[in-house]
Amino acid sequence: MNIKFYLLLSMVAFSFAAQSQCTKTYSGTGVYPTQLANAYEKVPYTFEVDFTFPVDTTIGNVSIHIDSLVLTSCTGFPGTNFNYTCGAANCSYAAGSLTKFQGCIMLNGTAPSGSAGNYKLIVGMVAHFKLPFVGAQSQSFKDSTAQLTVVACNLNASAPVPDVAIVCPGKFANLWADSGNYTYMWLKDGSATTDTTRSITVSDSSKYMVILEDENGCIDTSAAGMLGIYAQPTKPTLAVTGTMVTCTPASMNYRWYKSPLWDSLIVDSSIIYCGNLPAQFNGSIMVKYKNNDGCWSGLSDSASLNCFVGIERNTFSQDFNIFPNPANGNAWLYISSNVGEQVSMNLLDATGRLISTKKLSLVSGVNWENINLNELTKGIYLVQLSSQSGQTSKQLVVE
Repeated sequence: MNIKFYLLLSMVAFSFAAQSQCTKTYSGTGVYPTQLANAYEKVPYTFEVDFTFPVDTTIGNVSIHIDSLVLTSCTGFPGTNFNYTCGAANCSYAAGSLTKFQGCIMLNGTAPSGSAGNYKLIVGMVAHFKLPFVGAQSQSFKDSTAQLTVVACNLNASAPVPDVAIVCPGKFANLWADSGNYTYMWLKDGSATTDTTRSITVSDSSKYMVILEDENGCIDTSAAGMLGIYAQPTKPTLAVTGTMVTCTPASMNYRWYKSPLWDSLIVDSSIIYCGNLPAQFNGSIMVKYKNNDGCWSGLSDSASLNCFVGIERNTFSQDFNIFPNPANGNAWLYISSNVGEQVSMNLLDATGRLISTKKLSLVSGVNWENINLNELTKGIYLVQLSSQSGQTSKQLVVE
C-alpha cells in the first residue's frame, strides 16, 4: 500500500531556542531545497523544516481522505546531540476542513568534531485514514530527500604574540592575535575580558588567551601568550660624605632631583656634589637609575645636602679643573687659589670609596698637581679638594 505525499524541507535562520510556531510555509509541492545550508563542526546549527502534502490522495484506484498526520521521527543527524520540536502538539496534525497539511519541525544541534561529510535527513510519519468497507487504517512513511553537509572547522588560533617580548615594570606592550575575518574575545587567566579587538594593551605577566570565531561560526581558543617583564630594579640608596652624595648601586644612567621643586639635574654619574648644584644649595637630593635591562628604578629616599655650612664656597677659583678629562695614565689638576694654604686632595670612586689622599701646599695663584692614573680601572671618579676654609670637587673620567 502506497500513499503519495509531498514533503518540503527548507532552511531558515532563527534563534537557537526551539520554536513552537512555524516561521514560514511552502505554497508549492515537492522538496526544496534538497541541499540544506552547510553545518560546521562544533558550531551550533538550527533550522526549520516545513512540510506540505495533500489531504486527499489515492491508494491504487481508491480515493482516500487522510484524517490526521503524525510526525514520528527525524533522524540522520551528525552525532547524537541533535533534537527536534514539532510545530503542533504531540507532532499530530489534523486535517479538519483543510485541503492540505502544512506544518514544521524545528531542528537544532551541534555537529561533533570529526563529523564532516554528507547526511540524509530522514523524516518518519504515520498517516491515519479510513477505507471504504475496511474502516480506520494507518500507513508509515519516510522521506530522505533532504541532504545536510557538515564542513570541518579548521580554525587553529595561535597563541597571542607581544610586539615587545619583554618590558620594564610598569611599561606597556600589545598582544596580537591572528589576523583575519574573525571576531575576538580575550581571556585573562581564564576569565573573560571586555576586549574584542585583534590586539590588547597589557602591562602585566598574566596569561592571555584569545577565542577566534570566523564567518562560518567556527570557534577555536588559542594557547596562552604572555608579556615578559624584567625584575624591578632595586631601590637606590644614598650616602652623604661631606658635600658629596653617592648612589648605590652603580650604573651608567642616573636622574638626580633636588628640592624644593624636585626639578631634575643633568648629572650622569653615581656621585653628585656641590659643584653640580646651585650656589649656596641647602636641601634634599633624590635619584633613580637605569639598570642593564634598560629599566629605571624607583626614586631613592631623600638625602640632605648643605653646600654652605658657614664656609666660603668659593675658596677655590672656578678655574679649578682637570686636564685632560677623560684621561689615561696621568692627569693634571689646575688650581687657582686665592691664598696660600694646605689642602687635602681626595680621590673617590663612583661608590664614594676613598681611593687615595694627598696633602697639597698651595700658593696664592696658579698651582699644578699631577695625578697618576695607572693603577685605576676605567670609570668615573671624583677629585675632592678641602681645606679649613672650604672645599670643592670635580668629576674625572678614566679611560
